[in-house]
Amino acid sequence: MLCLAIGILVFAALSILRMPYALTLAVLAGFTEFIPVVGPIVAAIPAIFIALAQSGLFPAMVVAIVYYGIQWCENNLLVPLIMKRAVGLSPIAVMFAMLVGVSFPDTVHPVLGVLLAVPVSTIISIFIQDYRSQL
Repeated sequence: MLCLAIGILVFAALSILRMPYALTLAVLAGFTEFIPVVGPIVAAIPAIFIALAQSGLFPAMVVAIVYYGIQWCENNLLVPLIMKRAVGLSPIAVMFAMLVGVSFPDTVHPVLGVLLAVPVSTIISIFIQDYRSQL
């Protein structure tokens, strides 16, 4: 779901900016969405270089800002809403779990903490629901 949403958003944004290869760059952005943290950066680099080669520094900066904006919207809006539908946790619980996952860099690497935050929160939520139902 996230991959499709990011692909469509990137395609729409690059089409509005009249970037060449908008569809190819959108497909790349959608596929690299599978790779946490590094995927969006990998997807943005070719688009920024193409904008730099075609139009100059200012359009390349605009493309970088667009990619950043799309990733910000995804991380703060789409991920919590989609996780709510997928695992039944509220968006606030998902964001809190991700913040806790990042908060202990000495114990767990922040990337691993973010990856494990939602599954661990879901497991805890299921245990709490089962415990409440037995009382």
